[in-house]
Amino acid sequence: MNSPWVIPRYLNIEAQFQTVEVSFDKFHVMKQVNEAVDDMRKSEQRDAPQLKKT
Repeated sequence: MNSPWVIPRYLNIEAQFQTVEVSFDKFHVMKQVNEAVDDMRKSEQRDAPQLKKT
């Protein structure tokens, strides 16, 4: 997942193109949210096997 790179990229774009407005589309934002939730769910299941299939 590339979340840690979103803010630095955004700041770099903002610095390079000061008159451009950066926008985020709903599809890709929700895609990253779902990936983060899925990663957390998998991590929790690894740490607590009793959570599997709940």
